[in-house]
Amino acid sequence: LFDDTIKTAEDGFKVSPRLAKLVALDYHPGLKTFPASSTYFFPAGLPLKEGTVRKNKKLAKTLRGIAEKGSDYLLKGEVAEKIVEAVN
Repeated sequence: LFDDTIKTAEDGFKVSPRLAKLVALDYHPGLKTFPASSTYFFPAGLPLKEGTVRKNKKLAKTLRGIAEKGSDYLLKGEVAEKIVEAVN
């Protein structure tokens, strides 16, 4: 179930013209709210550029943990603590 998404997160994907345009227009201002999303969508403080390859190793690690250990990986331990920290 997770294999394709894990592979995309690890290997990356090319930023499409549409995604680049939406980020540049600040279509979803919440992207700048959290350091992780801000850094991901605005590397070096600039919006993603079309054709840039974006990887997300942390997402791949989280998805792999869920795939291997089930929902407990998401609900207990390090990931759960990070979710609570972000929400608070």
